[in-house]
Amino acid sequence: MYICICNALTDRRLKDAIAANPNQRPEDVHAACGCRTKCGKCLTVVKEMLQNHCASFEALPQGVK
Repeated sequence: MYICICNALTDRRLKDAIAANPNQRPEDVHAACGCRTKCGKCLTVVKEMLQNHCASFEALPQGVK
């Protein structure tokens, strides 16, 4: 399913980028996919994906909470 329409990023591609380095900010996930955040409507979903992937909410980088 497409999560980021601006960059045509699917949930699978975002999950792969998060799995490669779960200790990052949503903007870093976009960078890992070779793009940048544009409109920002996907950031909430990307944050949720990061939170779900992390072992604990405390493991998230500062500013993601």
